[in-house]
This record gives sequence, structure tokens and C-alpha cells, in this order.
Amino acid sequence: MSRRHAGWTGRVVAKARVYWASRLYLAASTGTPLPCHRCGGAVLPTDDWDVDHIVGRAEGGRVLDRNNQWPSHSNCNRRDGQRKTTELRAKAKQRLWSW
Repeated sequence: MSRRHAGWTGRVVAKARVYWASRLYLAASTGTPLPCHRCGGAVLPTDDWDVDHIVGRAEGGRVLDRNNQWPSHSNCNRRDGQRKTTELRAKAKQRLWSW
């Protein structure tokens, strides 16, 4: 297990997906699907979706806290993750060369 994803491993992810899948099915069956954390569009159980962190770990968010989780479309989550990674790398590079 890499240090970057410590604690957020197979069994924990599987439990989170089961929990959110049941919530997605329940919400869809009542006609009020849950919104994507990133784009606000409806996340349906048949969509490709991820368990997303509202406050990312790099920003101090708690990985295993269910109150810090929400479903998002896979594409939305990955696009935002790539953007944040690029920003963090740019800041780190700037700190490195600012002396």
C-alpha cells in the first residue's frame, strides 16, 4: 500500500461503494437522484461514478469519514483531480525555485 493512499484500500473502498450504491438506488427510485459533487448533474446507479472526497486528503480532508464522501461522475472526479495535481505540482516547483 502506498503512503499516498494509506487507509483508502480495497476493502474500505468496497464498503464505501456499497453504501453509496444503495443511496444512489434509493434516491433514483424516489425520483430525486443524488447530484454529482463536482458538476451538480444527476448521478444514476447505472452511470460510471466514484466515491469522491468533498475535501481532498491533500487539503486536510479525512479520507475515511463518511461525512467527507459523496458520489461524483468518474469523469468529473478525475478531471478535477488532474487539475488539483497540476496546481499542487506548480506550487511545489515555485517553492523549490523561489529561494
